[in-house]
Amino acid sequence: MEYLRKLISRMKKRSEQTPIEEPFITLIQVAKETPDIKNTLLSILQEEEFHRSSMINTLMEEMRYKGAPDALITAMASLLDHRVARKALALLKE
Repeated sequence: MEYLRKLISRMKKRSEQTPIEEPFITLIQVAKETPDIKNTLLSILQEEEFHRSSMINTLMEEMRYKGAPDALITAMASLLDHRVARKALALLKE
């Protein structure tokens, strides 16, 4: 899961520079800059709600295990809300 290593690394760098209330925006920015992260998020976000939630929860557990910053976990958790997931999907498709 190379994309996960990249995502954690980039979010750690960004979370040091970004206010804590902006993890979702940072996640979208990182995804737009990194094709494999973007493609992974797009594939997750295009799933039906049940499958999307399951995939996000699994990914969050792996991120916690790998020491991801809290901002990344918070940003991923926000994608469990179907309205936020739809917005993220629209932003990533731009």
